[in-house]
Amino acid sequence: MVFLQRLFIIILPLLSFSQNIEKLKSLFPNADAVIKQRSEILHIKRSNGKFEITRDYSETKIILKTPPFSNFWVERIYFDSFEKIRAIEGDKISNSDLLLNSKAEKYGPQSTIRSSGLYNDEKVYKLWFNQVKKGDKINIKYERIHKNPRMFGPFFFMDSEPCLKAKFSIRSDKNIEIGWSYYGPEKYHVTFSKGMSNGENIYTWTLDSIPAFEEEDYSPSFQELAPQIIYYIKSVTERKKKKIILDSVSALHNWYRSLVKRANLSPPHSVASLTREIIDTCETKDEKVKAIFQWVQSNIKYINTSVGMGGFVPDDAEEVLKNRYGDCKAMTNLSITMLRLARINSYFCWIGTFDLPYNYTNNFTVSTDNHMIIAIRKNGKVKLLDATNSYGEFYKTPFYLQGKEALI
Repeated sequence: MVFLQRLFIIILPLLSFSQNIEKLKSLFPNADAVIKQRSEILHIKRSNGKFEITRDYSETKIILKTPPFSNFWVERIYFDSFEKIRAIEGDKISNSDLLLNSKAEKYGPQSTIRSSGLYNDEKVYKLWFNQVKKGDKINIKYERIHKNPRMFGPFFFMDSEPCLKAKFSIRSDKNIEIGWSYYGPEKYHVTFSKGMSNGENIYTWTLDSIPAFEEEDYSPSFQELAPQIIYYIKSVTERKKKKIILDSVSALHNWYRSLVKRANLSPPHSVASLTREIIDTCETKDEKVKAIFQWVQSNIKYINTSVGMGGFVPDDAEEVLKNRYGDCKAMTNLSITMLRLARINSYFCWIGTFDLPYNYTNNFTVSTDNHMIIAIRKNGKVKLLDATNSYGEFYKTPFYLQGKEALI
């Protein structure tokens, strides 16, 4: 394996497009294609007190195996309501016959639901390439518009296919401060440079010879194994005043706290009545907490919904009680509303499940957590409760949260 990796690094830069098909195929016998180059350029500008954030994406891919089933090749572009996709281009360059060069057929956007217990606003564009054969080249370009300056996920150099060269750049106005860090295995050596041109700060990261991600049973997650750049907008300075966007855990906490305050805009009359009924025979604090926790566990169905800011703002407790279903934020909000009505201090708590390897020290962005639970102080210690886990034991942290940092 070490020999193959060295061979990959030494030989490939010397190959031309016309020469490397068979050598690439021998180096990557299991790959259907290899990414020749992938580039993303993030433009961050400020205009009239608002951010204008766009991302230029381009990719060139070499087909190593002729696809089965009518020689179709499909590329997918995923996005959600915090983003917009435009200027999509796709073409195929035939390695054997110029007459077979063609443009991709674009379909979408289409909604996508990846599991029976999930409803979200993710959509996908599909690019269909016809009559694709071994040696053909696939080119893709599009522009992604970001609507929220805090909604950035990491840039992953790794993909499901091997990549010869990946480059990520940020071009920002000089009054916008960017923060970043590398996360991933130490064996990858990412090259970084910073410069300035036309009044913009330019940050660039490149990595060559990236193997395909291969998932195995019980292996660490993709986020754990993939080399990546975590990046964020720290601040913007206008009229000699500095506005913090996301420069610390405290800034993330303040933003999350502002979102939680948007819930429960209507008085929780029904919730209050039910809470009195649930705790009517309880005498101690623990008995009240347990009764409320187990009632939510048993009577509210967990359905993972993530639509727009609904992925961050909890549903009103009254609505959750009325509907008898909700996601983690909804079930947490109902539980905390009940607990506070019972005069028990409780707190909203963001946390990442075990498949997310980050902690808030090295990654204070929205990619660190994906779950909300309840925090309660007991005898000077913090106890965590997850109402979405129907079989979870009282005051026992579920296995998928053990060892994780929590933002209370």
